[in-house]
Amino acid sequence: MFRFSHHWRLGFTLAVLLALPVFTYQNTIFARFGLRDDYSVLREVHEEPGKVTAFCASHARPILGWLMEQSFRPLHVIDDLKWGRLLAAFCIGLVAAGTVLVLVRQLGWRLTTAALVGGLIVVLPSSQVLVGWAICWGHLVGLLLGIAGFAAAEHGLRGGGPARWRWLLLGWACVVAGAVTYQSNALFYTVFLAAALPGLRTQPPRARLTWLGAHLGVIGAGMTGAFLLAKGLFATGIFLQSERVAFEPDLWGKLGWFVREPLGNALSFIVINDDEGRTALWHLLLMVLVAGVIGAGAIGELRRHGRASGALWSASLLGLPILAYAVSIIAAERWSTYRTIYALTGVLLVFFTHGLEHIAHRWGRFSRWFAPGVLALLVVAGWVFARQQAYELIAVPQQRELAMMTDAAGRIDPSRHERVFVLTPDADDSCGALTYADEFGSLSTASEWTPKEMLKHVMHERYPALADVNTRYTLTCEDHCSPTAHFDVTIDLPSEFAALKPEGAMLAACRPELRDTLAAIQPPKLSGHTAHDLLTWGVDVLSTVAVVLGVLVVALV
Repeated sequence: MFRFSHHWRLGFTLAVLLALPVFTYQNTIFARFGLRDDYSVLREVHEEPGKVTAFCASHARPILGWLMEQSFRPLHVIDDLKWGRLLAAFCIGLVAAGTVLVLVRQLGWRLTTAALVGGLIVVLPSSQVLVGWAICWGHLVGLLLGIAGFAAAEHGLRGGGPARWRWLLLGWACVVAGAVTYQSNALFYTVFLAAALPGLRTQPPRARLTWLGAHLGVIGAGMTGAFLLAKGLFATGIFLQSERVAFEPDLWGKLGWFVREPLGNALSFIVINDDEGRTALWHLLLMVLVAGVIGAGAIGELRRHGRASGALWSASLLGLPILAYAVSIIAAERWSTYRTIYALTGVLLVFFTHGLEHIAHRWGRFSRWFAPGVLALLVVAGWVFARQQAYELIAVPQQRELAMMTDAAGRIDPSRHERVFVLTPDADDSCGALTYADEFGSLSTASEWTPKEMLKHVMHERYPALADVNTRYTLTCEDHCSPTAHFDVTIDLPSEFAALKPEGAMLAACRPELRDTLAAIQPPKLSGHTAHDLLTWGVDVLSTVAVVLGVLVVALV
């Protein structure tokens, strides 16, 4: 039977993973919308150079600010935000491909299993958020630096000799750079510590502890170096320190919060949490299932490989998830988001894979394909969810509110210097099937400043010949009832959103022009069997089949 060479299969797998994020999220990437800070950053990089870098640096993330400034300078209008999302998708592909490369080349994983883990990384809720938020592509650079840090340090530890210290120093530098890009993502390094555990079984206990201690030393020294660098920038007055840079005063209470919220979200892999509990059952079921498989892996390690190996495994299982989320545990804020649990989810995904392999040990001749089979099911299901959720829970709500602000701009006459009032919505006004934090199903206009930034861009696009168009009206944004003062134009966003809800007037209350625009960006449905609906359905079916075939090819060639 003809079989492709390992190098060909590895190259094919990496190419698939690089392309998969764009293929998965193309409907979200190329939609016309921005998410929260996208609008302000798009304006500030041109009108207030250096402000974005200074703001990010005040949160100890100077590289992130610099990346945002440099990448947004060629962008000018809302339609250009798609290039930031496309860059995020490309970086997600690099993260998946880089993970597979390290797992296979340095840690000896089977290509099939590693490829499926890489595929799951692409469809995680964390990836969905970052690909829908144009400014967040820089967060993924932190992940890439975490991967590079482990790869360099591991190369040094394996090579030995005088070059060892140069590679360890390079690994340390990558961790420092990753931490001053986006702190929590630099800890993606910990994913590979969990992934390396099976390969340590043949080593004597002292060698295992030496290896683990060296890597923990690189992480600790790197995070400490990043902290000292940030404090140095603050102390010299180069950047001002944000009040949000503070340590958690109640670490035990924070650990309890960690178990209740971030850990549960990470264990649920592909099921998104919901502030209103609408996904609570499925979220809990998958969380319990994943935790059970991980626990079975720890028990299997103890039974099959002895106390020493079992003790190291159990200690790693308890410690690495906490280490992966350590930055957010130490920080004073308690704000659980998917964009901060990339490393934590990766660690749990690796332990879940190990657990599947321990369970498969009892399956005889089918044991080789049990873990890949389960992972393949998760990849396919996750891909279907990811494609739909990123579009319907991120792109569609933002498109709707942008359409409302665009319609409102048509009622503002710059020649009259009108007073404009915006009644902002709150989380309850969202039309999303679910909402979580400021990510899924959330509304960018549920703040005082985002509607102002949106209107500035819309007015510039509507009146390109008037450079000072945004000085020709006065804008007030409030989140409560209309004031008694007179305003020439009132934009009532809660009423606009109420018309979109199932129990509302189903767009009938909107103005004809706005109604047509909003109707055009409704999430695709098969009801009515219109040509557009059937085309959308056909594309989704063919895309799903293509993903399934891709998974099978990777598994079998």
